[in-house]
Amino acid sequence: MDSATPDNAPAATQLLSDRCAELGLPVWCLDARGAVLQPPKGFGPADLWLRSGLLGDLICSAVAASRAGDDAPPIDLIPGCWLVPVVTEPSQPEAGVTMIMALGEALFDSEQFQAICASSQLDPGEAKVALAPCARYCRSDLEYLIPMLRWMHADLDEAAANRLALRDFSGQLAHAFEQISLLYRLGRSMNCLADPVEFIRMTCALLRDTLDFEWVAVKLASDGPVPEIVDALVCSGDLSVDQNKFGALAAQLIGELDTDQWTKLLECNESELAAHVKSQVVVEPIVCADKVIGLLLAGDKRGQDPEVTSVETQLLDAAADYLSAFLHNVAMYVDQRALFMGTLKALTAAIDAKDPYTYGHSERVALLGSQLARACGMDETQAERVRIAGLVHDVGKIGVPESVLGNPGALTPAEFELIKRHPRIGYNILKDLVQLEDILPGVLYHHERWDGNGYPAGLSGENIPLMGRLLVVVDAFDAMSSDRRYRSALPREQVLQEIAECAGSQFDPHLAEVFKTVDLADYDALVARHRAQDTKAA
Repeated sequence: MDSATPDNAPAATQLLSDRCAELGLPVWCLDARGAVLQPPKGFGPADLWLRSGLLGDLICSAVAASRAGDDAPPIDLIPGCWLVPVVTEPSQPEAGVTMIMALGEALFDSEQFQAICASSQLDPGEAKVALAPCARYCRSDLEYLIPMLRWMHADLDEAAANRLALRDFSGQLAHAFEQISLLYRLGRSMNCLADPVEFIRMTCALLRDTLDFEWVAVKLASDGPVPEIVDALVCSGDLSVDQNKFGALAAQLIGELDTDQWTKLLECNESELAAHVKSQVVVEPIVCADKVIGLLLAGDKRGQDPEVTSVETQLLDAAADYLSAFLHNVAMYVDQRALFMGTLKALTAAIDAKDPYTYGHSERVALLGSQLARACGMDETQAERVRIAGLVHDVGKIGVPESVLGNPGALTPAEFELIKRHPRIGYNILKDLVQLEDILPGVLYHHERWDGNGYPAGLSGENIPLMGRLLVVVDAFDAMSSDRRYRSALPREQVLQEIAECAGSQFDPHLAEVFKTVDLADYDALVARHRAQDTKAA
């Protein structure tokens, strides 16, 4: 007699076995050939008799000789022992036949009972005591016992099937949620226009985490609409191949795709790119203005199903649409930013035209301001805003008479009052530009002093907005480092000494200290360029 672990029995049959044990009904699970998958359990000392080899052989022989079917009659195995077939599942060969044994007191007087005890070296008296709690049935009891057992098994089988279906549905629902969550995260991140490569990298990583692909990549065309990222290759996962060749093959494929083509599934025997990575490759075009500007690629399918599914291609298609929309927005952002920065440069050029002696001052203040901002721990976005504030900090000088700006001598009190108005004038010029709202404090307060003796508001200490405090330092540094009508540029050592001595009076002492760490090489290069341009213009 072959036996196996209880795990070989179907879940519904296992539960039926547990319930029948409470009713004193041993259960055997057998395969289609009659071999025992699971013998009875849970009967204490009686298990030794129930698991005997002779009894198992008798059961297997009886099952093989009996008529299969859920409506099969009970089997008279030996006197006082009957087998009730409760289910036969031809669609599941591993389930086989489930037999429930009913015992009666006549069992103990039979020769077969004695023989089974002898074959297992059991004392008949002890075996009778162990089996007595189960020997509670008679032949007539089977009339109502069989329907009850079969109904119970049918209910348990249906419940098990429902649990399996629910588990599968839950898995599908969880997978669908992951896909929806992925698209939601992509949608929320599409406003990160300043760092398109990071968005592309995040998209590839999310797709790889959600789908069963070893790698997901994006290849952009060499003539795309975003100059900063043309010809870029971004990959999540391990391609395990020469990425330069992979990029070249993907670039070649970009030129072959039309915008009206659907998802392409590249096969190894048909595509050089698929042969290069040694797997099927799903390819989705990334389109901008009716032109293919890149590809979303996924390959080396993992998991139980090696075939690419329609759900996977649909998700990749949706992600490619997100990338298309994102890159279109980035292209517009780049154009708008170029226009915006061009406008700011036009404003600074207008300032330079008013006072040629301060040519390039705003650009140099912008550079130093962004460097000091980074040295203070600001991130790149914040440093960029300080740079823009530096570019326009003196725009209010447009409203100051040229005779005052160009005065080669000492300013009269009235002229100085006119000069002191330029921060407020600049603020009023820029205040209605929503894009510049956060830099207005730098424009308005770049002549305030730490000790409160500055202008236009006479603010002191940390009441001066940080952007204003930053620009105070770098504005003064460049002013002292530049030639003026009334004096020549001061030596570098003297300028730095002046900033150190004025820390705590004119300057924020912390910022004055941090300014010592700023590398002035880029500033010196910019000064040299401005001098060359000024000389050429003259």
